[in-house]
Amino acid sequence: MTCQEVLKNFTVYVEGNLSPEEAQELEAHLRACASCRSRFEAYKRTVHLIKELNPVRPP
Repeated sequence: MTCQEVLKNFTVYVEGNLSPEEAQELEAHLRACASCRSRFEAYKRTVHLIKELNPVRPP
């Protein structure tokens, strides 16, 4: 899996919607590629922060 393919599949992977084979490929790429691994960790932190936000009701 290329860096571009990995980046495109972050959301699908986090949601658990990649096939087992694709998930293994993505995980292998993340182990081998520090750049993608760093981006993935930042993506996961961002998703976590967004989920922690409380919705604001309009006045």
